Amino acid sequence: MAPRQLRLFPYPRPLLERLGEEFFNALPRGPGVYFMRDAEGRILYIGQSCDLRSRLFSYKNAQPGTVPRKVIRLVHQVRSIDWERLPTPHAAIQREAALLREHRPRFNSAQTWPAAPYFFGLRRERGKLHLRWTELPKPREHEKLFGAFRGRMMARHLFRVLVRFTAICRLQPDHPQDLPLLPLLPGRHGSEWVLPWNTRARRASGDTIHRLLEHYLAGDSPELTDWAEDEVLAEGSPCHSILKHLLAEDVETLRDFYDRGPWRAATERRSLGIAETWWNPEEKHDSTEETRRRALNQENVERRRSRTVTPNVAQVSRPGVPRASRPASLRTRDAPFTKADQQVRQTAGRNACGTARLEACATCHDKVQGY
Repeated sequence: MAPRQLRLFPYPRPLLERLGEEFFNALPRGPGVYFMRDAEGRILYIGQSCDLRSRLFSYKNAQPGTVPRKVIRLVHQVRSIDWERLPTPHAAIQREAALLREHRPRFNSAQTWPAAPYFFGLRRERGKLHLRWTELPKPREHEKLFGAFRGRMMARHLFRVLVRFTAICRLQPDHPQDLPLLPLLPGRHGSEWVLPWNTRARRASGDTIHRLLEHYLAGDSPELTDWAEDEVLAEGSPCHSILKHLLAEDVETLRDFYDRGPWRAATERRSLGIAETWWNPEEKHDSTEETRRRALNQENVERRRSRTVTPNVAQVSRPGVPRASRPASLRTRDAPFTKADQQVRQTAGRNACGTARLEACATCHDKVQGY
């Protein structure tokens, strides 16, 4: 056993000294919401638990070094604790979400303000495809809007992935330099990208890609990624090998985002009886929107755990396909970084250290500019 520093005096337990052992022994078991108040009766913290007694016992025994300093400051300021029992854990989550929006206690930092929603717009006009993401829930003329999605960074990253994914699948150029200019850094509050759609280029049907994009963003089906693997990433496809490597990464990103984005947004719309492909959470049921989001997040976690990944043996064992171009789910975390991986990353528009290439990398001093 590792040596421990002996204490001359025990750590104080302020909640036990103020409220007494009888108070904690009388706490009920079961789901509910609890309130911690100061000497003037103001609410300092609101929490919920499926077992009130177990949760409040953890505050009684809070000591420095075992809990965050914020909790230590909280228990030294608390003068009284009361609670509200609820029939189910889900009802406790709902009640906590409504109370946090109403009171916004000083020691609660998360979920006290509604998260800003984001939307994706898709339309075809004058032989071009317009794809945009925005914070404003206002569709343009002849545009189909999808949402609401949560998280600015997630929306910006998805926009970049969709732009590159759509350009590669639609054009399938013979060389990476033939791709149109792609946005490296989308705008902070929204961006729009236009792709020439009615071109002679090509091999993939524009109507098929447009239909699959709509189904993906609406949360109806992730068939878009399966189609890309069967048509573009298949052996014998005319797409360039470097672009196949980039497209394989985009397919894995889109699969991972589908559960957290389009599918969850579609489930929220169905629970509210909304037939459109988008809705504004700030206008309808704002007090319980965070509750639904947390419940859906738990359902999403269980859905991921139950999912089984079937390795694509043909893709793994096919000669000539570098390890880095395989799906991320088939790579081992402790696999060594080989010279072939370095060459693939350099040719795929990345520095030798794996960072995105703009001009130069301060880590590996790689100044060869790629696409």
